[in-house]
Amino acid sequence: MQADQQQALVERLYENESLTDNLDDADAKALLQWAEQQIRSDTDGTLVTAAVSFANQSGTAGVQALLLQADTFLAQEISARAANAAPPAPTQTETQEANRQAPRESETNTMSASGAASMQISAQISDGLVLGAHADAAVAPDTSAPKTTSKKSKRSRRKK
Repeated sequence: MQADQQQALVERLYENESLTDNLDDADAKALLQWAEQQIRSDTDGTLVTAAVSFANQSGTAGVQALLLQADTFLAQEISARAANAAPPAPTQTETQEANRQAPRESETNTMSASGAASMQISAQISDGLVLGAHADAAVAPDTSAPKTTSKKSKRSRRKK
C-alpha cells in the first residue's frame, strides 16, 4: 500500500467518531494509535477498522484490554482469510484413494530391506558361506521330547 493511501485510511479512522464513541478519550486515543500502526505496517485497512469497531463494542474497559481485544480480532480475521485462501483439504474418500494407489513409505522401506536381505543371502549361498542344513540345525531349537531314564534302567545298566 502506498503512503498516500495509508494516510487517507488513517485520516478516516480519526474522523470516524462512531469507531470510538463508547470509549473515554484516553482509551480512544490509544486504540486509534494502535490502528494507525497497523495500517502503516501494511495491514488491511478494512480489517483494522473492523478490529477497532469490535473493541469499541466489546464493552471492555482499560487500554490494555481494548488493545488486546482489537489485536485478537485482527489476528483471527487474518487467520480466517489465510485459511479460506488455502486449497481445500482432501475429503476422506480422496485420502483413502490416494493411500490405496501409492505405497506407504514404511512398506517401501520394508520392501527395500527385504530385497536387500534376499540379495545378501543369495550372495552368501553363492560364496559358500551358508552351511545348509547343519547351520539351520545349530540355530533351530531341539523339538524332540526329552529322554527320561527310570531308576530301573540305570540299575540294569550297572549289572551288565
